[in-house]
Amino acid sequence: MLRLLALIRKDILVLLRDKAGLAVLFLMPTALVLVVSLVHDTAIKATQDPTMELLLLNNDSGTLSKAIDHRLCNLGFFQIHTKIDSKTPTPEEAQAALSKGRFKVCIIIPEGISQRFDALVKELLLGLMPLNTYAADPYAAGIYVQGRYAEERKSLKASLAELREKAMVDIRVILDPTVPNAFRETILSALSRSVIITETEILLNCLSNTMGRSINSNRQWTPETNSLSGISKDEEGQTGYSKHDGIFVKIREDFSLNQENRMLPTSTQQNVPAWTMFAMFFIVVPLAGQIITERQNGILKRLLVTPVSYFAILLSKVIVYLTVCLFQFFLMLLVGFKVLPLFGSPQLEIGANYLALLAVALAAGLAAAGFGVVVGTVMRNHQQASTFGAVIIIIAAAMGGVMVPVYVMPELMQKISVISPLAWGLNAFLDVFLRNGNLISVLPNFARLMAFFGIAISISLFYRLWRRN
Repeated sequence: MLRLLALIRKDILVLLRDKAGLAVLFLMPTALVLVVSLVHDTAIKATQDPTMELLLLNNDSGTLSKAIDHRLCNLGFFQIHTKIDSKTPTPEEAQAALSKGRFKVCIIIPEGISQRFDALVKELLLGLMPLNTYAADPYAAGIYVQGRYAEERKSLKASLAELREKAMVDIRVILDPTVPNAFRETILSALSRSVIITETEILLNCLSNTMGRSINSNRQWTPETNSLSGISKDEEGQTGYSKHDGIFVKIREDFSLNQENRMLPTSTQQNVPAWTMFAMFFIVVPLAGQIITERQNGILKRLLVTPVSYFAILLSKVIVYLTVCLFQFFLMLLVGFKVLPLFGSPQLEIGANYLALLAVALAAGLAAAGFGVVVGTVMRNHQQASTFGAVIIIIAAAMGGVMVPVYVMPELMQKISVISPLAWGLNAFLDVFLRNGNLISVLPNFARLMAFFGIAISISLFYRLWRRN
Protein backbone atom coordinates (compact mmCIF):
# COMPACT_ATOMS: atom_id res chain seq x y z
CA MET A 1 0.00 0.00 0.00
CA LEU A 2 2.84 2.41 0.85
CA ARG A 3 4.48 1.63 -2.48
CA LEU A 4 1.25 2.48 -4.32
CA LEU A 5 0.92 5.74 -2.37
CA ALA A 6 4.50 6.63 -3.29
CA LEU A 7 3.78 5.97 -6.96
CA ILE A 8 0.63 8.10 -6.77
CA ARG A 9 2.62 10.94 -5.17
CA LYS A 10 5.21 10.69 -7.95
CA ASP A 11 2.54 10.81 -10.68
CA ILE A 12 0.85 13.80 -9.06
CA LEU A 13 4.14 15.71 -8.98
CA VAL A 14 4.79 14.87 -12.64
CA LEU A 15 1.28 16.02 -13.55
CA LEU A 16 1.60 19.29 -11.62
CA ARG A 17 4.87 20.14 -13.39
CA ASP A 18 3.02 20.39 -16.71
CA LYS A 19 0.97 23.45 -15.77
CA ALA A 20 0.12 24.33 -19.38
CA GLY A 21 -1.16 20.83 -20.11
CA LEU A 22 -3.13 20.81 -16.85
CA ALA A 23 -4.72 24.15 -17.71
CA VAL A 24 -5.77 22.84 -21.12
CA LEU A 25 -7.55 19.89 -19.49
CA PHE A 26 -9.82 22.27 -17.56
CA LEU A 27 -10.01 25.43 -19.69
CA MET A 28 -10.62 23.58 -22.97
CA PRO A 29 -13.85 21.79 -21.89
CA THR A 30 -15.08 24.94 -20.14
CA ALA A 31 -14.67 26.97 -23.32
CA LEU A 32 -16.25 24.22 -25.42
CA VAL A 33 -19.31 23.99 -23.18
CA LEU A 34 -19.77 27.78 -23.22
CA VAL A 35 -19.39 28.23 -26.97
CA VAL A 36 -21.13 25.10 -28.19
CA SER A 37 -24.06 25.41 -25.76
CA LEU A 38 -24.76 28.97 -26.92
CA VAL A 39 -24.46 28.02 -30.59
CA HIS A 40 -26.44 24.81 -30.17
CA ASP A 41 -29.24 26.61 -28.34
CA THR A 42 -29.72 28.90 -31.34
CA ALA A 43 -29.41 26.01 -33.79
CA ILE A 44 -32.06 23.97 -32.00
CA LYS A 45 -34.50 26.88 -32.09
CA ALA A 46 -33.86 27.33 -35.81
CA THR A 47 -34.36 23.68 -36.72
CA GLN A 48 -37.43 23.23 -38.89
CA ASP A 49 -37.26 19.97 -40.83
CA PRO A 50 -36.14 17.00 -38.72
CA THR A 51 -36.27 13.37 -39.69
CA MET A 52 -36.60 10.94 -36.83
CA GLU A 53 -37.99 7.51 -36.09
CA LEU A 54 -41.65 7.46 -35.14
CA LEU A 55 -43.66 4.52 -33.79
CA LEU A 56 -47.28 4.63 -35.04
CA LEU A 57 -49.91 2.44 -33.38
CA ASN A 58 -53.18 2.69 -35.30
CA ASN A 59 -55.74 0.62 -33.37
CA ASP A 60 -58.66 1.85 -35.46
CA SER A 61 -59.74 0.90 -38.98
CA GLY A 62 -62.19 3.72 -39.74
CA THR A 63 -62.05 6.56 -42.24
CA LEU A 64 -60.61 9.17 -39.88
CA SER A 65 -57.74 7.03 -38.57
CA LYS A 66 -56.81 5.73 -42.05
CA ALA A 67 -56.69 9.27 -43.45
CA ILE A 68 -54.52 10.55 -40.56
CA ASP A 69 -52.24 7.51 -40.93
CA HIS A 70 -51.90 8.17 -44.68
CA ARG A 71 -51.12 11.88 -44.24
CA LEU A 72 -48.46 11.21 -41.59
CA CYS A 73 -46.75 8.69 -43.87
CA ASN A 74 -46.67 11.24 -46.71
CA LEU A 75 -45.26 14.15 -44.68
CA GLY A 76 -41.63 13.08 -45.09
CA PHE A 77 -40.68 14.27 -41.59
CA PHE A 78 -40.53 10.83 -40.00
CA GLN A 79 -39.30 7.29 -40.49
CA ILE A 80 -42.51 5.53 -39.47
CA HIS A 81 -42.51 2.11 -37.80
CA THR A 82 -45.60 0.11 -36.86
CA LYS A 83 -43.89 -2.84 -35.16
CA ILE A 84 -41.17 -3.57 -32.60
CA ASP A 85 -39.09 -6.66 -33.36
CA SER A 86 -41.65 -7.76 -36.00
CA LYS A 87 -44.47 -7.59 -33.43
CA THR A 88 -47.26 -5.04 -33.04
CA PRO A 89 -46.71 -3.62 -29.54
CA THR A 90 -49.24 -2.69 -26.89
CA PRO A 91 -49.28 0.93 -25.66
CA GLU A 92 -47.38 -0.20 -22.54
CA GLU A 93 -44.70 -1.92 -24.66
CA ALA A 94 -44.44 1.17 -26.86
CA GLN A 95 -43.93 3.41 -23.85
CA ALA A 96 -41.28 1.03 -22.50
CA ALA A 97 -39.46 1.19 -25.85
CA LEU A 98 -39.44 4.99 -25.66
CA SER A 99 -38.17 4.89 -22.08
CA LYS A 100 -35.22 2.82 -23.31
CA GLY A 101 -34.52 5.30 -26.11
CA ARG A 102 -35.37 2.97 -29.03
CA PHE A 103 -37.81 5.53 -30.49
CA LYS A 104 -38.20 9.25 -29.95
CA VAL A 105 -41.93 9.57 -30.70
CA CYS A 106 -44.96 7.31 -30.49
CA ILE A 107 -48.43 8.23 -31.79
CA ILE A 108 -51.33 6.07 -30.57
CA ILE A 109 -54.66 6.27 -32.43
CA PRO A 110 -57.25 4.57 -30.18
CA GLU A 111 -59.81 2.01 -31.30
CA GLY A 112 -63.24 3.39 -32.23
CA ILE A 113 -62.05 6.97 -32.81
CA SER A 114 -63.57 7.10 -36.32
CA GLN A 115 -66.95 5.84 -35.10
CA ARG A 116 -67.10 8.39 -32.28
CA PHE A 117 -66.02 11.16 -34.64
CA ASP A 118 -68.76 10.25 -37.15
CA ALA A 119 -71.36 10.37 -34.38
CA LEU A 120 -70.19 13.83 -33.30
CA VAL A 121 -70.28 15.12 -36.86
CA LYS A 122 -73.85 13.90 -37.35
CA GLU A 123 -74.95 15.49 -34.08
CA LEU A 124 -73.34 18.80 -35.07
CA LEU A 125 -74.93 18.83 -38.54
CA LEU A 126 -78.39 18.03 -37.18
CA GLY A 127 -78.11 20.98 -34.81
CA LEU A 128 -77.03 23.53 -37.43
CA MET A 129 -80.58 24.27 -38.62
CA PRO A 130 -84.17 22.99 -38.29
CA LEU A 131 -84.86 19.59 -39.82
CA ASN A 132 -87.74 20.92 -41.94
CA THR A 133 -85.30 23.26 -43.72
CA TYR A 134 -83.41 20.23 -45.00
CA ALA A 135 -86.61 18.56 -46.13
CA ALA A 136 -88.10 21.57 -47.87
CA ASP A 137 -85.13 22.80 -49.82
CA PRO A 138 -81.64 21.39 -49.18
CA TYR A 139 -80.07 23.92 -51.57
CA ALA A 140 -81.72 26.83 -49.70
CA ALA A 141 -80.36 25.34 -46.48
CA GLY A 142 -76.85 25.51 -47.92
CA ILE A 143 -77.34 29.16 -48.92
CA TYR A 144 -78.74 29.83 -45.45
CA VAL A 145 -75.64 28.49 -43.73
CA GLN A 146 -73.22 30.46 -45.92
CA GLY A 147 -75.22 33.66 -46.40
CA ARG A 148 -75.83 34.14 -42.71
CA TYR A 149 -72.39 32.94 -41.65
CA ALA A 150 -71.58 36.03 -39.55
CA GLU A 151 -74.95 36.07 -37.79
CA GLU A 152 -74.97 32.36 -37.01
CA ARG A 153 -71.32 32.17 -35.96
CA LYS A 154 -72.04 32.75 -32.27
CA SER A 155 -74.63 29.98 -31.99
CA LEU A 156 -72.49 27.64 -34.08
CA LYS A 157 -69.57 28.25 -31.75
CA ALA A 158 -71.76 27.49 -28.76
CA SER A 159 -72.99 24.23 -30.32
CA LEU A 160 -69.48 23.18 -31.23
CA ALA A 161 -68.09 24.06 -27.78
CA GLU A 162 -70.85 22.03 -26.14
CA LEU A 163 -70.11 18.99 -28.29
CA ARG A 164 -66.37 19.28 -27.78
CA GLU A 165 -66.80 19.54 -24.03
CA LYS A 166 -69.00 16.47 -24.03
CA ALA A 167 -67.14 14.04 -26.27
CA MET A 168 -63.70 15.02 -27.58
CA VAL A 169 -61.73 12.04 -28.87
CA ASP A 170 -58.03 11.70 -28.07
CA ILE A 171 -54.93 10.87 -30.10
CA ARG A 172 -52.04 10.24 -27.74
CA VAL A 173 -48.52 11.45 -28.54
CA ILE A 174 -45.72 10.05 -26.34
CA LEU A 175 -42.36 11.84 -26.55
CA ASP A 176 -38.91 10.89 -25.37
CA PRO A 177 -37.67 13.62 -22.99
CA THR A 178 -34.48 14.06 -25.04
CA VAL A 179 -36.45 15.48 -27.99
CA PRO A 180 -35.73 19.26 -28.11
CA ASN A 181 -38.59 21.74 -28.02
CA ALA A 182 -38.23 22.69 -31.70
CA PHE A 183 -38.55 19.04 -32.79
CA ARG A 184 -41.45 18.53 -30.38
CA GLU A 185 -43.27 21.52 -31.85
CA THR A 186 -42.66 20.23 -35.39
CA ILE A 187 -44.07 16.81 -34.49
CA LEU A 188 -47.20 18.22 -32.85
CA SER A 189 -47.76 20.75 -35.66
CA ALA A 190 -47.42 18.06 -38.35
CA LEU A 191 -49.91 15.80 -36.55
CA SER A 192 -52.26 18.73 -35.89
CA ARG A 193 -52.30 19.73 -39.57
CA SER A 194 -52.99 16.16 -40.65
CA VAL A 195 -55.86 15.90 -38.16
CA ILE A 196 -57.47 19.25 -39.07
CA ILE A 197 -57.27 18.66 -42.82
CA THR A 198 -58.79 15.21 -42.42
CA GLU A 199 -61.57 16.46 -40.11
CA THR A 200 -62.38 19.34 -42.47
CA GLU A 201 -62.66 17.05 -45.51
CA ILE A 202 -64.94 14.62 -43.68
CA LEU A 203 -67.14 17.43 -42.30
CA LEU A 204 -67.52 19.08 -45.69
CA ASN A 205 -68.33 15.79 -47.37
CA CYS A 206 -70.98 15.02 -44.74
CA LEU A 207 -72.44 18.53 -45.02
CA SER A 208 -72.47 18.33 -48.82
CA ASN A 209 -74.14 14.91 -48.79
CA THR A 210 -76.74 16.09 -46.25
CA MET A 211 -77.76 19.05 -48.39
CA GLY A 212 -77.57 17.17 -51.65
CA ARG A 213 -75.35 19.76 -53.32
CA SER A 214 -71.81 21.07 -53.17
CA ILE A 215 -71.45 24.17 -51.02
CA ASN A 216 -70.00 27.13 -52.85
CA SER A 217 -67.44 25.27 -54.95
CA ASN A 218 -65.59 28.53 -55.64
CA ARG A 219 -64.64 29.03 -52.00
CA GLN A 220 -61.24 27.78 -50.82
CA TRP A 221 -61.70 25.58 -47.78
CA THR A 222 -58.43 25.11 -45.90
CA PRO A 223 -57.51 24.50 -42.26
CA GLU A 224 -56.72 28.20 -41.95
CA THR A 225 -59.90 29.62 -43.57
CA ASN A 226 -62.80 27.25 -42.87
CA SER A 227 -65.21 28.36 -40.19
CA LEU A 228 -64.90 25.29 -38.01
CA SER A 229 -61.12 25.54 -37.79
CA GLY A 230 -61.55 29.23 -37.07
CA ILE A 231 -63.71 28.44 -34.08
CA SER A 232 -61.01 26.12 -32.82
CA LYS A 233 -58.44 28.92 -33.05
CA ASP A 234 -60.74 31.44 -31.37
CA GLU A 235 -61.29 29.16 -28.41
CA GLU A 236 -57.61 28.48 -27.88
CA GLY A 237 -56.56 29.49 -24.39
CA GLN A 238 -60.19 30.05 -23.28
CA THR A 239 -61.63 26.54 -23.05
CA GLY A 240 -58.52 24.50 -22.26
CA TYR A 241 -57.83 23.39 -25.81
CA SER A 242 -54.34 23.36 -27.24
CA LYS A 243 -53.44 25.11 -30.48
CA HIS A 244 -52.66 21.64 -31.85
CA ASP A 245 -56.17 20.25 -31.23
CA GLY A 246 -58.52 19.58 -34.11
CA ILE A 247 -62.25 20.18 -34.20
CA PHE A 248 -63.28 17.03 -32.36
CA VAL A 249 -59.87 15.33 -32.02
CA LYS A 250 -57.73 16.34 -29.06
CA ILE A 251 -53.98 15.70 -29.33
CA ARG A 252 -52.89 14.59 -25.87
CA GLU A 253 -49.16 15.06 -25.31
CA ASP A 254 -47.33 12.80 -22.89
CA PHE A 255 -43.79 11.73 -22.08
CA SER A 256 -42.16 8.36 -21.58
CA LEU A 257 -41.98 9.13 -17.86
CA ASN A 258 -44.42 9.66 -15.04
CA GLN A 259 -45.96 13.13 -14.86
CA GLU A 260 -43.89 14.16 -11.85
CA ASN A 261 -40.61 13.00 -13.40
CA ARG A 262 -40.84 14.33 -16.92
CA MET A 263 -38.45 17.08 -17.99
CA LEU A 264 -38.02 18.79 -21.34
CA PRO A 265 -34.40 18.80 -22.57
CA THR A 266 -32.32 21.92 -23.12
CA SER A 267 -29.13 22.67 -25.00
CA THR A 268 -27.35 22.74 -21.63
CA GLN A 269 -28.49 19.23 -20.76
CA GLN A 270 -27.20 17.99 -24.12
CA ASN A 271 -23.87 19.81 -24.15
CA VAL A 272 -22.66 19.63 -20.54
CA PRO A 273 -22.53 15.80 -20.38
CA ALA A 274 -21.44 15.57 -24.03
CA TRP A 275 -18.40 17.81 -23.65
CA THR A 276 -17.67 16.38 -20.21
CA MET A 277 -17.22 12.99 -21.89
CA PHE A 278 -15.01 14.60 -24.53
CA ALA A 279 -12.86 16.30 -21.88
CA MET A 280 -12.51 13.09 -19.88
CA PHE A 281 -11.29 11.07 -22.84
CA PHE A 282 -8.97 13.87 -23.91
CA ILE A 283 -6.70 12.98 -20.97
CA VAL A 284 -5.31 10.40 -23.40
CA VAL A 285 -2.80 13.03 -24.56
CA PRO A 286 -1.09 13.84 -21.23
CA LEU A 287 -1.52 10.33 -19.78
CA ALA A 288 -0.07 8.54 -22.81
CA GLY A 289 2.69 11.17 -23.00
CA GLN A 290 3.66 10.56 -19.37
CA ILE A 291 3.86 6.78 -19.91
CA ILE A 292 6.04 7.23 -23.02
CA THR A 293 8.31 9.76 -21.27
CA GLU A 294 8.94 7.38 -18.36
CA ARG A 295 9.69 4.57 -20.77
CA GLN A 296 12.09 6.64 -22.93
CA ASN A 297 13.92 8.25 -19.98
CA GLY A 298 14.53 4.97 -18.21
CA ILE A 299 12.28 5.87 -15.27
CA LEU A 300 10.11 2.80 -15.91
CA LYS A 301 13.11 0.47 -15.71
CA ARG A 302 14.25 2.01 -12.42
CA LEU A 303 10.72 1.66 -11.00
CA LEU A 304 10.56 -1.99 -12.02
CA VAL A 305 13.86 -2.64 -10.19
CA THR A 306 12.06 -1.71 -6.99
CA PRO A 307 9.59 -4.25 -5.54
CA VAL A 308 6.57 -2.90 -7.46
CA SER A 309 4.69 -4.53 -10.31
CA TYR A 310 3.85 -3.01 -13.67
CA PHE A 311 0.18 -3.32 -12.71
CA ALA A 312 0.78 -1.13 -9.63
CA ILE A 313 2.51 1.47 -11.82
CA LEU A 314 -0.50 1.55 -14.16
CA LEU A 315 -2.94 1.56 -11.25
CA SER A 316 -1.34 4.67 -9.76
CA LYS A 317 -1.74 6.51 -13.07
CA VAL A 318 -5.38 5.38 -13.35
CA ILE A 319 -6.14 6.70 -9.84
CA VAL A 320 -4.49 10.08 -10.50
CA TYR A 321 -6.18 10.65 -13.86
CA LEU A 322 -9.51 9.33 -12.59
CA THR A 323 -9.30 12.10 -10.01
CA VAL A 324 -8.65 14.59 -12.82
CA CYS A 325 -11.73 13.29 -14.68
CA LEU A 326 -13.91 13.70 -11.59
CA PHE A 327 -12.66 17.28 -11.16
CA GLN A 328 -13.55 17.91 -14.81
CA PHE A 329 -17.01 16.43 -14.23
CA PHE A 330 -17.74 18.65 -11.21
CA LEU A 331 -16.33 21.68 -13.01
CA MET A 332 -18.69 21.10 -15.93
CA LEU A 333 -21.64 20.75 -13.56
CA LEU A 334 -20.65 24.06 -11.95
CA VAL A 335 -20.49 25.71 -15.37
CA GLY A 336 -23.97 24.36 -16.18
CA PHE A 337 -25.39 25.54 -12.85
CA LYS A 338 -23.78 28.97 -12.53
CA VAL A 339 -22.01 30.20 -15.68
CA LEU A 340 -24.27 29.28 -18.62
CA PRO A 341 -27.36 31.01 -17.14
CA LEU A 342 -25.36 34.26 -17.11
CA PHE A 343 -25.21 34.04 -20.94
CA GLY A 344 -28.94 33.36 -21.33
CA SER A 345 -28.77 29.57 -21.63
CA PRO A 346 -31.03 27.40 -19.45
CA GLN A 347 -29.68 26.28 -16.10
CA LEU A 348 -28.56 22.66 -15.90
CA GLU A 349 -31.02 20.22 -14.30
CA ILE A 350 -29.56 16.85 -13.38
CA GLY A 351 -32.46 14.85 -11.95
CA ALA A 352 -32.55 13.39 -8.44
CA ASN A 353 -30.46 10.19 -8.58
CA TYR A 354 -27.05 11.50 -7.55
CA LEU A 355 -25.67 8.03 -6.79
CA ALA A 356 -26.36 6.90 -10.36
CA LEU A 357 -24.79 10.12 -11.66
CA LEU A 358 -21.62 9.53 -9.62
CA ALA A 359 -21.45 5.89 -10.75
CA VAL A 360 -21.60 6.96 -14.40
CA ALA A 361 -18.91 9.60 -13.83
CA LEU A 362 -16.62 7.01 -12.18
CA ALA A 363 -17.16 4.49 -14.99
CA ALA A 364 -16.56 7.14 -17.66
CA GLY A 365 -13.39 8.32 -15.90
CA LEU A 366 -12.06 4.78 -15.62
CA ALA A 367 -12.79 4.11 -19.31
CA ALA A 368 -10.97 7.31 -20.27
CA ALA A 369 -7.98 6.46 -18.07
CA GLY A 370 -7.89 2.94 -19.49
CA PHE A 371 -7.82 4.30 -23.02
CA GLY A 372 -4.94 6.63 -22.14
CA VAL A 373 -2.99 3.74 -20.58
CA VAL A 374 -3.37 1.45 -23.59
CA VAL A 375 -2.39 4.23 -26.04
CA GLY A 376 0.68 5.10 -23.95
CA THR A 377 1.67 1.42 -23.71
CA VAL A 378 1.29 0.57 -27.40
CA MET A 379 2.47 3.78 -29.10
CA ARG A 380 6.25 4.18 -29.57
CA ASN A 381 6.63 7.98 -29.25
CA HIS A 382 4.82 11.21 -28.39
CA GLN A 383 3.90 12.05 -31.99
CA GLN A 384 2.14 8.71 -32.50
CA ALA A 385 0.31 8.91 -29.17
CA SER A 386 -0.88 12.51 -29.50
CA THR A 387 -1.98 12.12 -33.12
CA PHE A 388 -3.64 8.73 -32.74
CA GLY A 389 -5.27 9.55 -29.41
CA ALA A 390 -6.67 12.93 -30.49
CA VAL A 391 -8.00 11.64 -33.82
CA ILE A 392 -9.67 8.61 -32.25
CA ILE A 393 -11.35 10.75 -29.57
CA ILE A 394 -12.66 13.26 -32.13
CA ILE A 395 -14.06 10.44 -34.29
CA ALA A 396 -15.62 8.73 -31.27
CA ALA A 397 -17.10 12.06 -30.14
CA ALA A 398 -18.62 12.71 -33.57
CA MET A 399 -20.05 9.18 -33.72
CA GLY A 400 -21.28 9.23 -30.12
CA GLY A 401 -23.52 12.29 -30.29
CA VAL A 402 -21.16 14.80 -28.66
CA MET A 403 -21.03 17.19 -31.62
CA VAL A 404 -24.43 16.39 -33.18
CA PRO A 405 -27.26 14.56 -31.36
CA VAL A 406 -27.52 10.95 -32.55
CA TYR A 407 -31.23 11.20 -33.41
CA VAL A 408 -30.57 13.72 -36.21
CA MET A 409 -27.88 11.55 -37.81
CA PRO A 410 -28.54 9.29 -40.82
CA GLU A 411 -29.78 5.81 -39.95
CA LEU A 412 -26.41 4.19 -40.72
CA MET A 413 -24.57 6.56 -38.38
CA GLN A 414 -27.13 5.92 -35.64
CA LYS A 415 -26.32 2.21 -35.82
CA ILE A 416 -22.56 2.81 -35.85
CA SER A 417 -22.76 5.19 -32.87
CA VAL A 418 -23.43 2.32 -30.46
CA ILE A 419 -19.75 1.30 -30.59
CA SER A 420 -18.51 4.65 -29.24
CA PRO A 421 -17.59 4.71 -25.52
CA LEU A 422 -18.49 8.39 -25.49
CA ALA A 423 -22.03 7.46 -26.59
CA TRP A 424 -22.29 5.01 -23.69
CA GLY A 425 -21.34 7.67 -21.18
CA LEU A 426 -23.49 10.37 -22.78
CA ASN A 427 -26.56 8.11 -22.92
CA ALA A 428 -26.08 7.13 -19.28
CA PHE A 429 -25.85 10.79 -18.24
CA LEU A 430 -28.99 11.64 -20.25
CA ASP A 431 -30.82 8.72 -18.62
CA VAL A 432 -30.17 10.33 -15.24
CA PHE A 433 -30.73 13.93 -16.35
CA LEU A 434 -33.91 13.44 -18.35
CA ARG A 435 -35.40 10.01 -17.67
CA ASN A 436 -34.89 10.03 -13.89
CA GLY A 437 -32.62 7.00 -14.35
CA ASN A 438 -31.35 5.00 -11.38
CA LEU A 439 -28.53 2.49 -10.94
CA ILE A 440 -30.61 -0.21 -12.65
CA SER A 441 -31.43 1.85 -15.74
CA VAL A 442 -27.82 3.03 -16.27
CA LEU A 443 -26.40 -0.44 -15.60
CA PRO A 444 -26.04 -1.48 -19.32
CA ASN A 445 -23.96 1.59 -20.22
CA PHE A 446 -22.11 1.43 -16.89
CA ALA A 447 -21.18 -2.20 -17.63
CA ARG A 448 -19.98 -1.29 -21.15
CA LEU A 449 -17.70 1.45 -19.79
CA MET A 450 -16.27 -0.84 -17.11
CA ALA A 451 -15.73 -3.62 -19.65
CA PHE A 452 -13.92 -1.11 -21.89
CA PHE A 453 -11.66 -0.19 -18.96
CA GLY A 454 -10.97 -3.84 -18.15
CA ILE A 455 -10.14 -4.69 -21.76
CA ALA A 456 -7.84 -1.65 -22.09
CA ILE A 457 -5.87 -2.54 -18.94
CA SER A 458 -5.65 -6.20 -20.01
CA ILE A 459 -4.30 -5.22 -23.43
CA SER A 460 -1.70 -2.98 -21.77
CA LEU A 461 -0.50 -5.75 -19.44
CA PHE A 462 -0.36 -8.42 -22.14
CA TYR A 463 1.39 -6.06 -24.58
CA ARG A 464 4.00 -5.22 -21.95
CA LEU A 465 4.54 -8.94 -21.29
CA TRP A 466 4.82 -9.67 -25.02
CA ARG A 467 7.34 -6.86 -25.59
CA ARG A 468 9.46 -7.97 -22.66
CA ASN A 469 9.64 -11.56 -23.96
